[in-house]
Amino acid sequence: MTIYVVDVILVILLVIGAVRGFMKGFIAQLFSLAALLLGIWGAIRFSDFTATLLMEQFNFNNQYLPLISFAITFAVIVIAVHFLGKLIEGLFDLTVLGVVNKISGLVFGFIKTAFILSVIIVLVEKINVRMNFYSREATESSIVYTPVSKLAPAVFPYLHFDTIKNSIKEQIKTESAE
Repeated sequence: MTIYVVDVILVILLVIGAVRGFMKGFIAQLFSLAALLLGIWGAIRFSDFTATLLMEQFNFNNQYLPLISFAITFAVIVIAVHFLGKLIEGLFDLTVLGVVNKISGLVFGFIKTAFILSVIIVLVEKINVRMNFYSREATESSIVYTPVSKLAPAVFPYLHFDTIKNSIKEQIKTESAE
């Protein structure tokens, strides 16, 4: 059994992700991910409300209003979810569940890092088809590369990106028609 450089790099990154997960804890990681996702979703759905508020309350209207209202809405949602996460994490730390939070954070950090690495691998493989950075033999013989590379493609069908993409397109059509 040969260990390849790619295996060493992936294992180091997975261990770093797991350790960071342990240090942050499950609650903090979960709420930071939720803040990002809810921030994007909320900014898409409610930035028109923020734009209207800016126009009415502050008489603010220029070409950058959609971008500014998106950024403000995103920031408000992210900050609110972050503070909610800190509050809940504080409650966990006051109880015996602090250890469970840390161990769950380790597992979540490992899985999150594996997923991010999988997405990067998928993108690099698509680029490699055209530019040929490395040979397929180097990755096919790897112990860690193959299972990590299969994670994102296995999960993506369950995330319903087509539904989200169509919803965003409909929202854009509705806003541009107004």
